Amino acid sequence: GHRYDWEGAIVWLSSSTATTAANIVAICPSAHGDWDCSTSFTLSGTHTLVEYLSLFPLNHSMELPTIVRGMQPLIAYESLPAAALSTLENCDLGNAIVPLVDAAFTNNLAAA
Repeated sequence: GHRYDWEGAIVWLSSSTATTAANIVAICPSAHGDWDCSTSFTLSGTHTLVEYLSLFPLNHSMELPTIVRGMQPLIAYESLPAAALSTLENCDLGNAIVPLVDAAFTNNLAAA
């Protein structure tokens, strides 16, 4: 087993400036470092739906649900305080890799 791990989602957009739901091309939730992209997804207004599933102690992953269960705020990585960014970039989480840090971000986009 392991103590730390990170999951996330990549949302592909057709335009970097459009703000409508039609701008969403694909959503790629992660599971253990793999990105499962789909162009078939459910939205709640303009919000993409992604859920965290945990089958303790066997598995955890992000998936695309078909119903709204709850909403959590989205926090922009670049808006985090400098201390938080430094901690994420430099902390030792064993085999877990923070998917948003500079060393992993570009590779994750390429994998999705």
